[in-house]
Amino acid sequence: MLQKSYGEKKNSFRKIVSSLLLVCFMLSSVIPPGKVFAQGLTALPAPGLEVKASDVFQPASLKGVKVNIDNPFMFDFIVDKGDSGLAQAEFEAEGKKLIKYFLTAL
Repeated sequence: MLQKSYGEKKNSFRKIVSSLLLVCFMLSSVIPPGKVFAQGLTALPAPGLEVKASDVFQPASLKGVKVNIDNPFMFDFIVDKGDSGLAQAEFEAEGKKLIKYFLTAL
C-alpha cells in the first residue's frame, strides 16, 4: 500500500473544501433567500416626524500637555472635566485612562 504524502493530503482536502464552497455559492445564486423583515425597531419615530437634535454634551477630555524643561520625560497633563459631572475619584480614574490612551498613541 502506498501512503499519501502530506502534500497530496493537503491538495485533496483543498479540493473537497473548494468543491463544497462552489456548491454553496451555486445554490445561493439559484435559490432565492427568504423574506426578511425588520422587527424590534419600536424606538424609532414614525416616518415623517421631525427628529430633534440632542443636547450638547462635552465629555472629559485631555486639553494639553506641559513638558518639564529640566526632565523631558516628566509631563503635566491638563484634563478638562467637561459636562461629565464626575466625582473627584471618578474624574481621576477617567483622567488616568485618557493619559494612558495618549501615551499609547504616542
